[in-house]
Amino acid sequence: MNLCLFFWFLLASFANANTETYQFHVPKDFPHLGDAYVPTIPYISLWNTTFNTLSLNVSPSNTSVVEVVGLHPNEKYAVKVCWTAADPISINSIRHHIIPHDTEFEGTVVDQTRVVLLVETEAFSYPVLSDDVKIDISIASVKLGIPVDLYSIVIYLALVVLGSVFVLSRIDIHKILDMCREDKLTSDKSS
Repeated sequence: MNLCLFFWFLLASFANANTETYQFHVPKDFPHLGDAYVPTIPYISLWNTTFNTLSLNVSPSNTSVVEVVGLHPNEKYAVKVCWTAADPISINSIRHHIIPHDTEFEGTVVDQTRVVLLVETEAFSYPVLSDDVKIDISIASVKLGIPVDLYSIVIYLALVVLGSVFVLSRIDIHKILDMCREDKLTSDKSS
């Protein structure tokens, strides 16, 4: 029994190995950007949506910059960075940075306040196996403490639990177990 439990925990650790998460809060005095603004660096847009994903090829030992547009003031956001196990990299840090308007960043100056995500990666093999590694960066709005992309899973689990409770409340499990024992006893006597 303990060995089986150990293997389940071991498998769970492998499933989490290629995902890193980070949450940040946008200040309530953050200015609303116009939807006509298009960044010159890689970006994720949350205009008219609460969840979006960007696939990006990054250098294994580098800090990648992704701008996030369409953020709402006084909102919390969850960022997930995922990559395949075939690409042995490590995410050292994920952080956000607010760039004030008319401030130079990555060779650009914009008259709007910007939010950028900084994802620092490091090669996890020697020698480095690939010059480019594909990562997926997802960002989702957080409502009621849960990222909105997880709501469907929460609803599914609630329906499974409610369905199980409904089915189990309609049957008499002790009666079924007694019938199984009687069947086993009669089959043992006949053989």
